[in-house]
Amino acid sequence: MGILTLGDMLTEIRAGLGNRNDAGVSTQSLVNAINLAQQRISRRWRWKDLKQLFLAQMSFTGNPAIDKYMAVPPNTKTIHSFVLLDTSAGMSSLGQSQKVTQVPWRWFDNAYPSPEWLVPGWPSRYAWWGQFIVMVPPPFLQFTAQLRCTVEPTPFSAANLGQTSIFQEKDDIIINWTLGYKHRSYGRLDRATFHENLVDGLVNEAPQQP
Repeated sequence: MGILTLGDMLTEIRAGLGNRNDAGVSTQSLVNAINLAQQRISRRWRWKDLKQLFLAQMSFTGNPAIDKYMAVPPNTKTIHSFVLLDTSAGMSSLGQSQKVTQVPWRWFDNAYPSPEWLVPGWPSRYAWWGQFIVMVPPPFLQFTAQLRCTVEPTPFSAANLGQTSIFQEKDDIIINWTLGYKHRSYGRLDRATFHENLVDGLVNEAPQQP
């Protein structure tokens, strides 16, 4: 997590813009620019900060047409691994846990146009479309899903000035890219280039993971 709150970052950004008081430095305008900077950071590099492990009880109704679906955690960017944990008998059944393999959705739809007509069992394959995973065969009991994911950065909200960034030790990168964005909006390309060039050096210092 970052060490500067949103309020702290707004103070630094306004100072970097010469403490001007026009509409371009309103709290909402600067928060929008900060969120764009976070998106830009997440697009450029694969940060360990955005890698998360989710554990969730899967819904189970006994109706395969419903149970074949599982909602993906919010803001998920990439699913790296999906494991079904069998917790039906507590610790004694965990040894039966199995990994589910992702396949392309076109292949999935061609091979399994209607998964609910298959006999429920241990899901072995899944396709991801939008906010849902579709599994085949549909599960025959309630599992716990373990997902290793890369997520999108959590957006800042102007209503929460105490919020910190999901990124670790990257507050200065966010501030400088925000300053670059805002200076460009004011036509100060020289100042924008200065702050954007600073980012390259800061990135080399930031903890990251390939």
